[in-house]
Amino acid sequence: MTLFSQVWQRLDRAARFGFVLALIVLVAAVAALSVGIFKTDYQVLFGDLAPTDAATMTAELDRMKIPYKIEGNGNTIMVPAEQVYKTRLKLVGRDLPLHGTVGFELFNNADIGMTEFAQKVNYQRALQGELTRTILSYEEIQSARVHLALPEQTLFKKTNAQAKASVSLTLKPGKTLQPHEVQGIQRLVAASVPDIQESDVTVIDQHGVALTHNSVADGDGNGNGNGNGTGDLDGKEALEHYLTRKVADVLDRTFGAGQTIASVDVAFNRKAVKTTTEHVLGANDTAATGIIVHEHQTSHDAGAAPAADTIPVTPPHAAGNNVREVDYQVGRRVEQVVSSPGAIEKINVAVVVRQSLEVDQIDRIRDIVSAAAGIDKARGDGIAVYTMAQFGATQAATRSTIVAGAAETPAQPEASPASAAVPDKPQRAVPATAPTRALPYIVMAAVAALLIIFLLLRAPRNADSLGPEEREAVLARMRLWLDGKQVRHGEQA
Repeated sequence: MTLFSQVWQRLDRAARFGFVLALIVLVAAVAALSVGIFKTDYQVLFGDLAPTDAATMTAELDRMKIPYKIEGNGNTIMVPAEQVYKTRLKLVGRDLPLHGTVGFELFNNADIGMTEFAQKVNYQRALQGELTRTILSYEEIQSARVHLALPEQTLFKKTNAQAKASVSLTLKPGKTLQPHEVQGIQRLVAASVPDIQESDVTVIDQHGVALTHNSVADGDGNGNGNGNGTGDLDGKEALEHYLTRKVADVLDRTFGAGQTIASVDVAFNRKAVKTTTEHVLGANDTAATGIIVHEHQTSHDAGAAPAADTIPVTPPHAAGNNVREVDYQVGRRVEQVVSSPGAIEKINVAVVVRQSLEVDQIDRIRDIVSAAAGIDKARGDGIAVYTMAQFGATQAATRSTIVAGAAETPAQPEASPASAAVPDKPQRAVPATAPTRALPYIVMAAVAALLIIFLLLRAPRNADSLGPEEREAVLARMRLWLDGKQVRHGEQA
């Protein structure tokens, strides 16, 4: 200590400062080296987890006695680098109920005394969980939930309720599902659950918007769409676009591009009709009654009464009564015709041609367009073909009618030659009357009068606002000014 004191005393101020600074740097370097050597390197085990999944993971890591750290607002779990892969495999093999769902591992430790109702509930939960895990394999989907509505079926009770399913999806930011991908989810659920049709699966996103477009979901529930479904509108729009493109292609090749306008409207039949027809078939053309399979003949004396259930074939005779019973067997043909909703009920086509056409040319164009669009007159389809010249003639006739009506009205002042030379020019507005023209000037005069009255009323108030002392001071200044002016005037004289 004495030696250190002596050395310290010999050092000047700069040397002491350098010694202290070097000592601090040395201590900091040793501390940093110690932290780097003994610090545990953590790496990401799972990232971008939902809060429920993160809670499940951390609980399992606590049971496994594995140290971990939580980063990134609680959605990232980090473990020591040397245990990342081993821990990940262990967690995957434990079938944890991630995303709030469980699969068929629910039956791994099933209770033997479980009731039938509990087994059905667990089976439905497991089926929903397995479907959820499969749907989550889609790249665009962040989370999903599957709900199954399975009707109760027992040995002595069978309901007519239809099994249905609904899928709620949360898409990743900036991601969307194409219609064929949504249809793939519907087919997946329909193929995984018994008694569920593809049209009975509804898919919605996190905003509550239905991603499925089918008439069954939008109809009455029995397969009869009411025509208000988005799927029906999509089908109608697609067919109309297809037919319009066909008609426009024919017209463009005939008259040139941009010389015609075509529009197609298609009406669909939204009703499902089932027709059953039954026909009776004879044995052949000669014996339409059928084939004899049983024949019984009974003879009675004149005094005996005939049986009540027999049909007399031969007329009765005086000597007795003969009864003959014949059973025939005929064939039967049953036809069932089912028309599904969505059949075309009517097609209407409208065509406008820019150039003028003769009547026979318009008829030929009508035939060509009818063939291109598949017009069926027996079905009630309609087609209309017009030219711009016809519209011009209609407008000219309308203007003539207006001019004729104007001629019947009382005589008006004669129009100027300039206006008469341009018949298509719109009529000018009726000139305003004298009071109407003078209205702006009246308003301006009233405003000026109000302004003058305001100034007159304000002037005395400003004069009276001077007190006695102020008035004396003003008068004194005026006297001084007048006296000074008189003195200067005398000097000049």
